[in-house]
This record gives sequence, structure tokens and C-alpha cells, in this order.
Amino acid sequence: MATQNWQAEEAATFISELCELPQYALTFQRNLSIRSLLDLRSRGALTKGLCRAGIFDLGHQRRINAELGSLEAGMPPEVLDGSMQLLRSSSSGFLASIAAQTLLSSQHKRQAMKLPAISRSISVVSDPTINVGSPPRSLTANHLLV
Repeated sequence: MATQNWQAEEAATFISELCELPQYALTFQRNLSIRSLLDLRSRGALTKGLCRAGIFDLGHQRRINAELGSLEAGMPPEVLDGSMQLLRSSSSGFLASIAAQTLLSSQHKRQAMKLPAISRSISVVSDPTINVGSPPRSLTANHLLV
């Protein structure tokens, strides 16, 4: 159980500091661990797992996947399998966060997120004789209003 607690804290630090998505820190701390994220990713079910945890934004899911892959490539196997604790102290959250951020940033390269292009040349062509503002009345409405 202690291993799961510090893994949950690391998952919260991972999402808020490395992925720059602090709005999901509590969700990660309650529902996910670094190990569970890696298991989901290795099985190709990371997107489904993130959706079940309440993270539906595709851009956020891609960011988490990219950062997780980079983290996995740069961390020793002992940290990833849970046998070595990354955070020094679970009681001092701020200091633990700083210690984790220092270790993670020394062995982890942050990837720039590519934003989708915004298209501003959308045009709608419609028949000018059609009244778009009001829907046609039903037969019942016509009888009641007469």
C-alpha cells in the first residue's frame, strides 16, 4: 500500500509538472500510478484508461502519452517498476514535488506540443429566401394559433 501511495504522488507530480496539466493532479493521485500508466501504455489502452479517469481532451491525452514515452525512455527501470522511490518524503508535499521535479528534469526531455492549425476560411452558402431564424410551424401549432 505504501508503494501505491508514493506512486500516486509521483503520478500527480508527473501530470502537473511535466505535462503541465495541474487540473488533473487530484485525478491522477486518486486513480493512477506511474506503473499503471506504463501498463496501460504498453497494452495500447492509455487513451481508454485516461477516458475512464475523466480525461477526455484528445490534446491532453496526446501530451500525456508523449511525456510518458519520454519519461519511460529516460528513467531507470527500478523507478518505473516501483521498486525504487522517486519522491524522498511523502509527508512534505512541496519538498517532495521539488525533489521529483529536479530528478525528472535532469533525466527527462520535455517535448513541445504541436498545436493544430486553425482554419479561418470557412464559409457557409445558403439560399437567401430561406428564413433561418424560425422553424416552420407544425399542423397542431397552425390550428392553435388560428
